[in-house]
Amino acid sequence: MKTKLIKSLAVLIVPTFLVLSLNTQHEVDYSKAEVVIEKADLARLQTMAFGKDASTTMTFTWNTTNYTNTVVKVVEEGESFDGENVLTFTGNIELSKASGEDGYIHRVIATGLTPDTKYNYYIDDLSTNEQIGSFKTSSTGNKNFSFMHISDPQGTTEADYLSYNRLLETSTSNFSFDFIALTGDIVNNSWKDHSPALDQWEWALTDQYSILKDYPLMTVSGNHEAASYDFSSRFTYETSDEVRQSGVYYSFVYEGVYFLALNTNEGLAEEPGSSLSEAQLNFVRQDLEAHKSMKWKVVLMHKGLFDAGSHSSNIAEGEDYDIEYYRHDLAPLFTEYGVDLVLQGHDHLYSKSYPIESKDIDGVVTHSVKADVIVENSDGVKYAYKPNAPIYLNTGSASGSKYYGVNQSEEMSRLIDFAFNPMCKLFTNIEVDQENNRLTFKTYKQENDTYELYQAYGINKGEMFDNGSGSSDPTTPGAPSDTQIDLPLIITLSVVGGVVLVAGIIASIVIIRKRRNK
Repeated sequence: MKTKLIKSLAVLIVPTFLVLSLNTQHEVDYSKAEVVIEKADLARLQTMAFGKDASTTMTFTWNTTNYTNTVVKVVEEGESFDGENVLTFTGNIELSKASGEDGYIHRVIATGLTPDTKYNYYIDDLSTNEQIGSFKTSSTGNKNFSFMHISDPQGTTEADYLSYNRLLETSTSNFSFDFIALTGDIVNNSWKDHSPALDQWEWALTDQYSILKDYPLMTVSGNHEAASYDFSSRFTYETSDEVRQSGVYYSFVYEGVYFLALNTNEGLAEEPGSSLSEAQLNFVRQDLEAHKSMKWKVVLMHKGLFDAGSHSSNIAEGEDYDIEYYRHDLAPLFTEYGVDLVLQGHDHLYSKSYPIESKDIDGVVTHSVKADVIVENSDGVKYAYKPNAPIYLNTGSASGSKYYGVNQSEEMSRLIDFAFNPMCKLFTNIEVDQENNRLTFKTYKQENDTYELYQAYGINKGEMFDNGSGSSDPTTPGAPSDTQIDLPLIITLSVVGGVVLVAGIIASIVIIRKRRNK
């Protein structure tokens, strides 16, 4: 009788306990509770990003289907999550505005963090297998740091994202990055009014979380993330943009470097001739003005203003004519406010411009190159010395799912320093040397889990260095800073030379024999 009574009480008490637990702010240690959690209840599509003040603020975003708890726990590195110094941040939950089975969006903004501090964190989602991530806040000064630029993973199959995973693993295991700058087209099938490609987002974010959990992901929406509210459902950035339908625009400061991230989906109109919205253009002008005293300024955007691909050159028939209007409105502002580097995507190739000075005189915009400021250091790396004009860089594809060839207009070829497509995945390591006032970007090829340096370049706003030859003069004005070898031409010349040599030998033998016969 006693045994039956105990079983009856258990049947009543256990469900009541679980209900109370789900409605209590974590008074129970769920990592030790023997509760079977459905996969749909766990956090997925997890991302982390800096707030506008990267020294004190971090944002976290994730999705769930059913479970509605929205808590992130944070401790300083070396502290225990079981200790007294755990920071608990509770956020907001909203039903996704994106079409499809998107579920709930959870957003947590962790504020009041200590500058220049390494933290560990986890999303408290009832999982028995919490993945602890880490991040480091910016200092309030200007320490040296590095970040990675990648673009256009844009996979359509799981295999594409396995390839993307290998690039992430190779780059992050061999370099120390403070964050990742990704210039759009993370997925392929979130286009205009189409439903979000949730399987592709899962492969791009959930499946990469074991790596991305340690890197703030500072990204912009590509044209393949233009489905209604899709991009803004994956990331939380502190921005004045309240619409968020086709993407977001925002800025942040990390170690005294100003970053401006743009939404180039606003020109996706049925008729050509659309630029960014007046609201975004006003934001750009006002934000650049507010940060004009910053020593270094970097822009992130998907559709590039200057690169060697058919889109930026407006050669691609029937599309991307909005870029011409972005170029007209933005390039002079970038020159005026001293932007140093513009990181781009969209054209799936490697392209680096000369420093380009753009001026708007009574509505007429002109672009001129400053190729006479290039100098080479003793390591063979070429730098633009105090160019006072931005360089436009396109790193290429991060997954290798799609490549484009060089296809540029005559005008664009005048502005581009070097362009080629090595037909492999690329990532760029960007080092900011505050002590010597230099920014160096090195692009690497990644194939078969190995990597090798492809291109190295930089901007030097500090002291002129000796290039090892006893001279520190810039190169000849107008001279390219890189030389592209035409291998077929070399082979052809070699063959021709060989034929001429053989013919000469035969002719010599014939002459000698004739003389002997005489």
